[in-house]
Amino acid sequence: MPPSSSPSIASGAVLWSLLLVLGLFQGCSEGSSNDASPGSDSTAAPGPAGEISGQARDAIPPIRVIPSILNWGTTDPETPVDGSVELENISNEPLTIVTVQSSCACTTTRSLDGQTIPPGGKVTLEAQLDPQNSVGRKTTRIKVLVEGYSKLLEFDGTAEVSRPVRIRPQYINTVGEPNDPNSNAVVNQTGTLMVSSLDRQPFRVLSVQGRPPLYGASKEATVGPRVQHLLVYDIEDYRQPDGRYERYVVVETDREDAPLVEVLLRHRNSALDIDRRFKLKSYMLNLGRTPPGGSIEKVHSSREASLTGPIVSATTDEPGITVEIASQEILESEDELATTYRFTVDPDKPEGMYYFPLTIRASNRADIVVPAFISVRSPAGASPVSE
Repeated sequence: MPPSSSPSIASGAVLWSLLLVLGLFQGCSEGSSNDASPGSDSTAAPGPAGEISGQARDAIPPIRVIPSILNWGTTDPETPVDGSVELENISNEPLTIVTVQSSCACTTTRSLDGQTIPPGGKVTLEAQLDPQNSVGRKTTRIKVLVEGYSKLLEFDGTAEVSRPVRIRPQYINTVGEPNDPNSNAVVNQTGTLMVSSLDRQPFRVLSVQGRPPLYGASKEATVGPRVQHLLVYDIEDYRQPDGRYERYVVVETDREDAPLVEVLLRHRNSALDIDRRFKLKSYMLNLGRTPPGGSIEKVHSSREASLTGPIVSATTDEPGITVEIASQEILESEDELATTYRFTVDPDKPEGMYYFPLTIRASNRADIVVPAFISVRSPAGASPVSE
């Protein structure tokens, strides 16, 4: 708090710390109200400060959130999006905000610490969502601590994170045989994926995991542009030579704004080997499309940069594709390291979609292997893969 903060706000900060210790900021809280109405216990007009003997009221602050949910709308992965709500003081006394926090590190809010809302007045709470690489519905709980109140004002922020082409379901969920933890057999081995364009513009599916797509129950190839495509899958098609499954199933389309759309394959034999000393913001690299002989630069970030140190090497064994570290930048305020990798494709590399491992090593000797995928197509070469 700034030196000018009053003693009451300072005591509120202590209360905030106690609430953190009690675990109130872990996950989303169910059943809490963020749209209290006048006359209820949570919005009773506070009396003079001297009447509460320095103790916080056991009530939700009398603040109305307008609208009741912060809706960021639809956004692309890796594209931060801004949003806001109004906080309206519906009591007859000023209310001072101690601080604002979110249940998810993906959400940051503009500081309102120490700001006072007059009776009937409003302040704007601005928040930014960083969806990173995750797709699907993203929900975070935003919590406001107000001086003199022990309960938190809580409301949700939500967004639909999707590329211009969307896949449903968002994940392929498979499990091992329930009675044999050592078995490599799977349940839900086969299924369907609905691939559709959000703007209703027809498109073609060029490949799935670099192989010809299989359509519908008959598995007959259809190459015409459509708004939606129903694909069938068998996860055994994604088993690698070492017996493990590829972590992502990648659909390649002819759309320039969504050349590659990935689906996470959840299975115990698809999980990555994670080094806890090396914390990445995303555990895959969707590189998009480039022609043969072209190159792509991709920014990839890691957390706790002060412990990890700079990246010392990045390598891949995919023939005809090389990778180098183009630049590195430390974001001191977040303790993050943003590394730009440059992927270069050999001019003689055959066109198609390639899924390959990328090995990244940090200066603290931690390393990790993450999947990367790229579409190699000339401008006139976006044709479906055939048998």
